[in-house]
Amino acid sequence: MKNIPIVQLNNVKKRINGKWIIKGINLDVFSGEVLGLLGPNGAGKTTTIRMIVGLSSMTEGEIKINGVSISRSFEQAISFVGAIIENPEMYKFMSGYQNLEFFAKMSKGVTKDRIQEVVKLVGLENAIHNKAKTYSLGMRQRLGIAQALLHKPKLLILDEPTNGLDPAGIREIRDYLRKLAREENLAVIVSSHLLAEMELMADRIAIIQQGELLDVQRINDFIETSETNYILQTEPKNEALNLINMYFNSKKAKIKDHDIVLNLNKEDIPALIGYLIDNDIKVYGVVPATKSLEERFLEVTGGNNIV
Repeated sequence: MKNIPIVQLNNVKKRINGKWIIKGINLDVFSGEVLGLLGPNGAGKTTTIRMIVGLSSMTEGEIKINGVSISRSFEQAISFVGAIIENPEMYKFMSGYQNLEFFAKMSKGVTKDRIQEVVKLVGLENAIHNKAKTYSLGMRQRLGIAQALLHKPKLLILDEPTNGLDPAGIREIRDYLRKLAREENLAVIVSSHLLAEMELMADRIAIIQQGELLDVQRINDFIETSETNYILQTEPKNEALNLINMYFNSKKAKIKDHDIVLNLNKEDIPALIGYLIDNDIKVYGVVPATKSLEERFLEVTGGNNIV
C-alpha cells in the first residue's frame, strides 16, 4: 500500500510588499517520521510553518493536511494538527493536569483516558498534579507537547522546541519526539538551529534558503557523499604526505593533529595502502572522518550560518 503524505506542500509561494519570501516549495511529510526544517536566518522556515498552520496566508500554491486543503477546508484540515509555534502557554497557578483539562474542553471527544494517555506519553506521571509554576523549562515543554497531542493529531509541529533547555532537557525532548513519531505514528516537523541535535533527532531534513527548498534527504544520505575524508595514521608522516600527493597528483592531503587527512573514494584505499607499504611507509590505520550535519549544511548553503 502506498504511503500517503500527511502534509503536502505544492508549489507554495508567499509574497510580501512585492517581494517573494517563499518561492515555490514542494514538500511531503509522512507518518512516523521526524522532519527537520533547517535554514539560515531569514530563509523562510517560520513563514513556511505559519502557512502550514494557517497563521499566514499563501500567495500561490496549495497545502494539504491528511489530504484536506487548508485554503478550502481550514477547520477540517487544522483539526489534524497539533503545534507549538513559540513557547507553550499555560496557567502557572493551575496544575499540569488542570491545564490539560482546560485545553481538552476546546476539542471534541477528549476523554480523561486520553489525558492520562498523553501524560504518560510525555513522561509527566509523577509531576502532573503539581502546579505548573514549579515545572522546569523541559517539563513545561513536555506539558506543551501533551497539550498539542490531546486531540490525536496526525501532524505535530514544533518551532525551536529545545530553545533555552540545558543538555539534559534537550536530550529529553529529543527522545520523546522520536518516541511519539514511532508510537503515535505522527508526522513531526521540527524547526531548530541546533544542528547537532537535529542530526540525532530527525529522520530527514529539508533545507530552505532565500525562500527556496534546496534539498530534502535522509540524514545519513545527506551527510554521506561519494568522497569522504579519511584519517591516515602513518610513519614517517612527511614522507607519506609527499608520496600521497604524488600518487593522486590532483588530490591534496594534509597533516592535521599529527595524522594525514585525505579526501578520497573508498575504492582507492587498498591501492593507496599498498603503494605506501611498497615505499617503506608504515600504515597503522585508516579511519573515515564522516562530515557532521553542520559541515554539510554549510557546504549546501554556501557557508551561511543557521540561527
